[in-house]
Amino acid sequence: MERITPRYVFEARIRIRLQRASQNLTMEGWARDISETGISAFVAQGLVVGEFVTLEIPLASSSWHSIPAKVARCMGTQYGFQFTALSHAQRENIRLVVRDHPELGAYGRAVDSKSRQHRDEAERRQAAQEGEQTTSNAFADRARALIKRGYTPKVAVELVLHEMEFEEGNNSKIMEKARSDAENFLAKARQGLI
Repeated sequence: MERITPRYVFEARIRIRLQRASQNLTMEGWARDISETGISAFVAQGLVVGEFVTLEIPLASSSWHSIPAKVARCMGTQYGFQFTALSHAQRENIRLVVRDHPELGAYGRAVDSKSRQHRDEAERRQAAQEGEQTTSNAFADRARALIKRGYTPKVAVELVLHEMEFEEGNNSKIMEKARSDAENFLAKARQGLI
């Protein structure tokens, strides 16, 4: 299939806003690539093909742009969004943001590897939303949520620890507790108690 506009590697956190029934929902995603017609991103929560959303995308260092879009495709946690209304200024900002980025096709394998990492990160983010970050039970809940998705206990623990490092930054007390919780969780898993 020939594309109308080239896609470029573009990695950034984005927000997805939509309305379902009478609820306004906000989700986070990780953009993988962008073009003047759309964007591809990993999103941990489920979206419906054909659903209309508003994407908030950081196209400049200090500015986020709200762009109406439609969910055009879904492959697991990777979604393709088609822009439905792009202003001239937004189109110019996309051109500026990708001017030094490679076209997607030239870096297919590297991008595929990155896409797996971003999918995993989106799943960890969803697990982070399912429990509090500071208690042993919350750590276990987050790890269990990943295990339910098919991860081994060891990988689930590593993903939760990585997510907490991202969330907590340099808070050594919380990270010490998280590492202790991780060891306890793995010990219980080895004993068949998880």
